[in-house]
Amino acid sequence: MRDRLFIILLYLSSLAFGQEPADCDYGSPLDIDLILAGTFGELRTHHFHSGIDIKTQGRTGLSVYSIGDGYISSIKVSPTGFGKAIYIRHPEGYTSVYAHLDDFEGEIKQYVLEQQYKRESFAVDLYPQPQLFPLEKGDLIAISGNSGSSGGPHLHFEIRNSANEYPMNPLLFGIEIPDHKAPVLTYLVVEPMDIYSRVDGSGDAKYYPLYPKTDGTYHLMNPKIEVFGKVGFAIANYDQLDGAENKNGSYAVEMFIDGQKQYGHEVKSFGFHESRFINSHITYDLYNCCSIKAQKCYLDPYNQLSMTQGNVRAAYFTDPGLKDLEIRVSDYAGNSTSVRTRIEITSPVEEAWDQGPGIELSWDKINSFSESGFKLYAGLGTLYRNERIQIKGQAPLKWGTNTHFEIGDGGIALHKDVEISFQVVDVDP
Repeated sequence: MRDRLFIILLYLSSLAFGQEPADCDYGSPLDIDLILAGTFGELRTHHFHSGIDIKTQGRTGLSVYSIGDGYISSIKVSPTGFGKAIYIRHPEGYTSVYAHLDDFEGEIKQYVLEQQYKRESFAVDLYPQPQLFPLEKGDLIAISGNSGSSGGPHLHFEIRNSANEYPMNPLLFGIEIPDHKAPVLTYLVVEPMDIYSRVDGSGDAKYYPLYPKTDGTYHLMNPKIEVFGKVGFAIANYDQLDGAENKNGSYAVEMFIDGQKQYGHEVKSFGFHESRFINSHITYDLYNCCSIKAQKCYLDPYNQLSMTQGNVRAAYFTDPGLKDLEIRVSDYAGNSTSVRTRIEITSPVEEAWDQGPGIELSWDKINSFSESGFKLYAGLGTLYRNERIQIKGQAPLKWGTNTHFEIGDGGIALHKDVEISFQVVDVDP
């Protein structure tokens, strides 16, 4: 490895000229047919999946290779997270990541052991000098494993933009994954966005199961949905690839009304700092109650997720008549399916929907109030949209007794923590 210093010179000379992903001549990190257990941008708890999970035939010990020329910029060892991981910087302007490794190869392994003994720590974050481990495409770097917070043997693989550390979809770089299966659609969610809007006569969100048709598309049990006002749509779906039964994430979602595109996103890249906006991207209340993650075809006011910017906040239906709704879901291989239904726009309503008692919280303001002996503070950037909460219980609370109280409910998505304070009386000295 150490005799290939020309790679470093090549890297430094081309650092400022990032290539397009499709122009990078990258290879495979494994020398087996690639089958995925997880796709890029997959909907996880409070975050998007930042890479692809490659199956390793249910075992550890497969050879892991550098996908291109470059040098090892970082090596990390931890009992949690990525476990044993290698980061390689490439002259095209990208960094590849190989995680949950079982062991490192040769000189890399010896270097890590020396640093662990020197620091008297199993867990280490190492940043070797570029000239220490120069690499060529196809060099052996590690052995696949199951280290860290891994649920089974696999290789977690990422490609990041070296300039800003944004994870990018590895399939953009020509990594081929056999896929001849279209995504599966499970639920259509239709939600009134204010107190004067309705869906099938209700001011509450409606959840419609979807059923497959013989042509590969989906339909609702009812032939149409009645709406009025400001309405948002969301689609619950998953994708499956060849050779695996895993329910993975889809690549693209589009919504059309009367044939005109109203919404669309593709899962190409995102920043780690924006990953928690997934809680605004999905119908969080449905996820909280039923573990169903439906992707919204509209934007909450405080949704800052870059892959969805430029889309509408919601659709407006005010003129009586019929409209055609289509939501189309695709995977990276180009397999797609859709659900189509009719939207009937009803007459305006005169009365606001009764939401019951509660306290209104505004997404674009600092929210601070006292109620029933409780104090709540929610700073800017806490809520994705306006929310209404109820307080069940009464403070002060008595020390040493079992007391139950609720503030809001689990279906309200928060981007940041809120502060709640209350008095406890009869505390023993």
